Amino acid sequence: MAESGCRCDGKTDRLTLGMHLLGSFASIGLFCMGFLMAKMPFQYPDHYNTGQWLGSVSQGVAIMMFSSLSCLEAVYKTRCVKHNFGFLTHLCGKALYYCLMAFYAIPVYEGLQALSKGDGVDGVTAGIAMFGVVVAFLASLVHCIVFAYFRTPEPEVNLAAVPASRVGSPGV
Repeated sequence: MAESGCRCDGKTDRLTLGMHLLGSFASIGLFCMGFLMAKMPFQYPDHYNTGQWLGSVSQGVAIMMFSSLSCLEAVYKTRCVKHNFGFLTHLCGKALYYCLMAFYAIPVYEGLQALSKGDGVDGVTAGIAMFGVVVAFLASLVHCIVFAYFRTPEPEVNLAAVPASRVGSPGV
């Protein structure tokens, strides 16, 4: 398997491709949420004290960084992401990432909903962010189901109960 390259290389099955596409949509939406979180203290400085301002900006920047890396990993696999953010390269890690980001966004969701009702760029960005939060929940669920399905062990066969003629012995 190649260390890096595009995920849509023609060898990828539809399930995996769909999961990468779902992850890309979730990452784009979460990036929009992080952008709004980092932008709001600059746009409305009267509503934020110093601690809230720093918290909102730092959390927004961190969300944008992880969402960018998640989107990059969903579209194009790289050694940098694999070595530095390895959890984004595994089913279980991605499921946990999307689940935690979606749960983190629950308190922010009400503000996004109010912001999305407004006109302009912020309303559209908030709408994309709300869509991303919902898709992140869905992506988390899909990743968990696929992880559980492919991690289910095969039932063991009791070879003592199988007649010798079925195992390959001529039955002497």
